[in-house]
Amino acid sequence: MGFESAEAASRKLKEWEHDLRSYTEFEEVILWFEHDLFDQLGLVHHLAFFAGENVGNTCLSLICIGDYPGIKRFRGLGQLTPQQMVSLLGTRQPIADNLLVTGAAAWEAFGSTEPAPWLKLLARKTHKKRLSGVVK
Repeated sequence: MGFESAEAASRKLKEWEHDLRSYTEFEEVILWFEHDLFDQLGLVHHLAFFAGENVGNTCLSLICIGDYPGIKRFRGLGQLTPQQMVSLLGTRQPIADNLLVTGAAAWEAFGSTEPAPWLKLLARKTHKKRLSGVVK
């Protein structure tokens, strides 16, 4: 696994941000994430982004999985065939406002140099119920 130059990484992040902002062109935006830390940080970033947006009539949904039936060592969405990916569409869950608020709080805590946002986040009453791969 190689590393990109700071300029190339910055360019890629700007492209991703541009793509994220194109959500207004779609009726539904489905966020697809895995269980690993990289994806979870991306999910928190995206939730924080959408928490600050007026999404209008765009429906936000989430597919977040940590395993897949029949795959013993599930490492990620890249292992799945196109048919397996399509089968996940039925598991998507609407992203509720409370998840956006929690995502924004987690993103704030992640970017903070102080512990206060983490303590505030930990004190929140969140549900830890697992529903179709989505932690609520």
